[in-house]
Amino acid sequence: QPASAQEEEASESQLGPYIQVGIGTGFGTTVDGSYYGHSVSADGRTVLAGGIGIGYDFGSVRADISVSRGWSYLDNVSVSGYKYDADDNNYVWGVGLGLALDIPTNSKWTPYVHASGGPSWGDNNDDLAWGYGGGIGLTYAASQEVDVYGQVGYNWAPSQTIDGFEADGSG
Repeated sequence: QPASAQEEEASESQLGPYIQVGIGTGFGTTVDGSYYGHSVSADGRTVLAGGIGIGYDFGSVRADISVSRGWSYLDNVSVSGYKYDADDNNYVWGVGLGLALDIPTNSKWTPYVHASGGPSWGDNNDDLAWGYGGGIGLTYAASQEVDVYGQVGYNWAPSQTIDGFEADGSG
Protein backbone atom coordinates (compact mmCIF):
# COMPACT_ATOMS: atom_id res chain seq x y z
CA GLN A 1 0.00 0.00 0.00
CA PRO A 2 1.40 3.47 -0.85
CA ALA A 3 2.53 5.62 2.09
CA SER A 4 -0.09 8.30 1.35
CA ALA A 5 -2.91 5.74 1.65
CA GLN A 6 -1.53 4.50 4.97
CA GLU A 7 -1.37 8.08 6.35
CA GLU A 8 -4.94 8.74 5.19
CA GLU A 9 -6.24 5.63 6.97
CA ALA A 10 -4.45 6.60 10.19
CA SER A 11 -5.81 10.15 10.21
CA GLU A 12 -9.38 9.03 9.40
CA SER A 13 -9.36 6.51 12.25
CA GLN A 14 -8.77 9.36 14.71
CA LEU A 15 -11.83 11.31 13.58
CA GLY A 16 -14.94 11.24 15.72
CA PRO A 17 -15.92 11.55 19.38
CA TYR A 18 -13.42 11.49 22.22
CA ILE A 19 -13.20 11.81 26.00
CA GLN A 20 -10.71 14.14 27.64
CA VAL A 21 -9.35 14.26 31.17
CA GLY A 22 -7.23 17.13 32.42
CA ILE A 23 -5.35 18.33 35.48
CA GLY A 24 -3.33 21.48 35.94
CA THR A 25 -2.33 24.51 37.94
CA GLY A 26 -2.21 28.23 37.32
CA PHE A 27 0.14 31.16 37.48
CA GLY A 28 -0.66 34.29 39.49
CA THR A 29 -3.89 36.16 38.79
CA THR A 30 -4.84 39.75 39.58
CA VAL A 31 -8.43 40.94 39.82
CA ASP A 32 -9.13 44.67 39.94
CA GLY A 33 -12.47 46.25 40.63
CA SER A 34 -14.59 48.33 42.94
CA TYR A 35 -16.89 47.56 45.82
CA TYR A 36 -19.34 50.28 46.88
CA GLY A 37 -17.05 52.96 45.43
CA HIS A 38 -13.79 51.64 46.92
CA SER A 39 -11.04 50.43 44.60
CA VAL A 40 -10.17 46.79 45.26
CA SER A 41 -7.35 44.60 43.95
CA ALA A 42 -6.72 40.95 44.79
CA ASP A 43 -3.83 38.59 44.01
CA GLY A 44 -4.09 34.83 43.95
CA ARG A 45 -3.71 31.77 41.78
CA THR A 46 -5.35 28.49 40.83
CA VAL A 47 -3.60 25.89 42.98
CA LEU A 48 -5.09 22.82 41.33
CA ALA A 49 -7.83 22.17 38.78
CA GLY A 50 -9.14 19.07 37.10
CA GLY A 51 -11.84 18.30 34.62
CA ILE A 52 -13.45 15.90 32.24
CA GLY A 53 -15.06 16.51 28.91
CA ILE A 54 -16.30 15.14 25.65
CA GLY A 55 -15.42 16.34 22.20
CA TYR A 56 -15.48 15.65 18.52
CA ASP A 57 -12.45 15.55 16.22
CA PHE A 58 -13.37 16.84 12.75
CA GLY A 59 -9.81 16.48 11.40
CA SER A 60 -7.74 19.60 11.89
CA VAL A 61 -10.47 21.15 14.09
CA ARG A 62 -11.65 19.77 17.44
CA ALA A 63 -14.64 20.97 19.51
CA ASP A 64 -15.27 20.06 23.15
CA ILE A 65 -17.39 20.73 26.21
CA SER A 66 -16.01 20.13 29.68
CA VAL A 67 -16.75 20.52 33.36
CA SER A 68 -14.02 21.35 35.86
CA ARG A 69 -13.44 21.75 39.58
CA GLY A 70 -10.72 24.06 40.83
CA TRP A 71 -9.10 25.18 44.05
CA SER A 72 -7.88 28.77 44.11
CA TYR A 73 -5.91 30.61 46.76
CA LEU A 74 -6.39 34.32 47.50
CA ASP A 75 -3.12 35.74 48.81
CA ASN A 76 -3.82 39.42 49.53
CA VAL A 77 -6.39 42.12 48.95
CA SER A 78 -5.91 45.87 48.65
CA VAL A 79 -8.86 48.14 49.42
CA SER A 80 -8.47 51.86 48.67
CA GLY A 81 -4.68 51.48 48.90
CA TYR A 82 -4.59 49.46 52.16
CA LYS A 83 -3.17 45.96 51.78
CA TYR A 84 -4.53 43.01 53.78
CA ASP A 85 -3.34 39.41 53.90
CA ALA A 86 -6.41 37.40 52.92
CA ASP A 87 -4.95 33.87 53.07
CA ASP A 88 -8.23 32.39 51.80
CA ASN A 89 -9.17 29.31 49.75
CA ASN A 90 -12.05 29.10 47.31
CA TYR A 91 -13.40 26.15 45.37
CA VAL A 92 -14.86 26.73 41.91
CA TRP A 93 -16.90 24.82 39.33
CA GLY A 94 -16.70 25.66 35.65
CA VAL A 95 -18.23 24.63 32.34
CA GLY A 96 -16.37 25.36 29.14
CA LEU A 97 -16.82 25.19 25.39
CA GLY A 98 -13.62 24.94 23.40
CA LEU A 99 -12.26 24.87 19.86
CA ALA A 100 -8.79 23.71 18.87
CA LEU A 101 -7.02 24.03 15.54
CA ASP A 102 -4.39 21.34 14.96
CA ILE A 103 -1.33 22.15 12.86
CA PRO A 104 -0.48 18.99 10.87
CA THR A 105 3.14 17.78 11.05
CA ASN A 106 2.95 14.21 9.68
CA SER A 107 4.48 12.98 12.95
CA LYS A 108 3.27 11.83 16.36
CA TRP A 109 3.64 15.44 17.60
CA THR A 110 0.90 17.95 16.69
CA PRO A 111 0.98 21.59 17.83
CA TYR A 112 -2.36 23.38 18.20
CA VAL A 113 -4.02 26.64 19.20
CA HIS A 114 -7.04 26.61 21.49
CA ALA A 115 -9.84 29.03 22.39
CA SER A 116 -12.50 28.52 25.07
CA GLY A 117 -15.12 30.23 27.17
CA GLY A 118 -17.83 29.62 29.69
CA PRO A 119 -19.28 30.28 33.13
CA SER A 120 -17.82 29.45 36.53
CA TRP A 121 -19.10 29.80 40.07
CA GLY A 122 -17.54 29.55 43.49
CA ASP A 123 -18.86 27.67 46.48
CA ASN A 124 -19.12 31.02 48.32
CA ASN A 125 -20.68 33.03 45.46
CA ASP A 126 -24.24 33.50 44.31
CA ASP A 127 -23.47 34.89 40.83
CA LEU A 128 -21.86 33.29 37.79
CA ALA A 129 -18.59 34.65 36.44
CA TRP A 130 -17.86 34.49 32.72
CA GLY A 131 -14.38 33.91 31.39
CA TYR A 132 -12.55 33.26 28.16
CA GLY A 133 -9.22 31.70 27.33
CA GLY A 134 -6.69 31.11 24.62
CA GLY A 135 -3.65 28.92 24.47
CA ILE A 136 -1.11 26.92 22.58
CA GLY A 137 -0.41 23.26 23.08
CA LEU A 138 1.32 20.15 21.86
CA THR A 139 -0.31 16.74 21.43
CA TYR A 140 1.59 13.45 21.35
CA ALA A 141 -0.12 10.42 19.77
CA ALA A 142 0.84 7.84 22.42
CA SER A 143 -1.22 5.12 20.71
CA GLN A 144 -4.07 4.79 18.22
CA GLU A 145 -6.56 5.42 21.07
CA VAL A 146 -4.67 7.79 23.43
CA ASP A 147 -3.25 11.28 22.91
CA VAL A 148 -1.31 13.07 25.66
CA TYR A 149 -1.23 16.84 25.56
CA GLY A 150 0.23 19.85 27.33
CA GLN A 151 -1.10 23.38 27.05
CA VAL A 152 -0.20 26.86 28.21
CA GLY A 153 -3.08 29.28 28.27
CA TYR A 154 -4.13 32.77 29.22
CA ASN A 155 -7.56 33.42 30.73
CA TRP A 156 -9.40 36.68 31.09
CA ALA A 157 -12.75 37.85 32.34
CA PRO A 158 -14.59 40.90 31.02
CA SER A 159 -15.82 43.56 33.41
CA GLN A 160 -18.75 42.10 35.31
CA THR A 161 -20.51 42.35 38.67
CA ILE A 162 -20.26 39.27 40.91
CA ASP A 163 -22.05 39.37 44.26
CA GLY A 164 -21.97 43.20 44.26
CA PHE A 165 -18.26 43.37 43.33
CA GLU A 166 -17.47 45.06 40.02
CA ALA A 167 -14.57 42.91 38.77
CA ASP A 168 -12.15 42.86 35.85
CA GLY A 169 -9.78 39.90 35.97
CA SER A 170 -7.03 38.29 33.95
CA GLY A 171 -4.20 35.85 34.46
